[in-house]
Amino acid sequence: GYGTKGPEANRRAYDVAAWWARSGMIDMMKPVGGLPPNGVGGVGDHASAMSLLSVIMMALYQREKTGEGAYVATSLSANGVWSNGMPIQGAIAGFDLSAVLAEKGYRSPFVVSYKTRDERYIILVGPNPQREWPRLCQALNREDWLSDERFSSMKDIMKLRDEVRQMMSNEFAKRPLNELVASMSEADVTYSVVEKLSDVLQDAQLIENEVLVRTHSDNPDYQWTVNSPIEIGGVKKSPITDAPSIGEHSREILSEAGFTSEDIDKLSSLGILGEL
Repeated sequence: GYGTKGPEANRRAYDVAAWWARSGMIDMMKPVGGLPPNGVGGVGDHASAMSLLSVIMMALYQREKTGEGAYVATSLSANGVWSNGMPIQGAIAGFDLSAVLAEKGYRSPFVVSYKTRDERYIILVGPNPQREWPRLCQALNREDWLSDERFSSMKDIMKLRDEVRQMMSNEFAKRPLNELVASMSEADVTYSVVEKLSDVLQDAQLIENEVLVRTHSDNPDYQWTVNSPIEIGGVKKSPITDAPSIGEHSREILSEAGFTSEDIDKLSSLGILGEL
């Protein structure tokens, strides 16, 4: 959780604590005057697992080249700080974004979520507002904003950012999600629908790219699953089947490790092996 050295090396962590909270991420996500949100469980675990996979592969590559393996390690906290590295590096350089957000929140009208008429959400991703502004005006059918003297330059727009955000919010609220998706895609706005889990399960793009895949299971609750996120050209992934039951292979593995049948029976009778 917190690394292999220091007084907290053996402290219980979980990703909500060591990845989300210890890295400063959820502090940056809290609303002005509100509480930090709960981190989504498993996110930091998965990110840290990918780091661990990477360092294991590096050590194996070293072994292939030199004949010597290596001790490898990572931690939830190290991966959390790495994932939050952009604002942390900013704070190192003297710009503490979390302090700004605590006082004012996210104020840019180009990097914020808007509610639609049917109570869905669209998030804009506008690090280049100069590019996005005319496209948004087109998508919202408000080209008149482009000739409005108040918005003659991006500097003027950002001075009136709160007013612009409210104007855009009003326009988003007039339209249902499907209409906005069509108009924003046509205008080439940089955005995403904030999808619900039920939407993710039916996302055609994810299915076509085999992010979500069918399993080879008879379990009616396990007909689909989340695929491994990595690909290697020319290499097929193993078919996805049901996981083994608890202890299903314990006897086989212990036998391979040199345990006798009597040893295994004793361990089983003591309840050490779980189900066999």
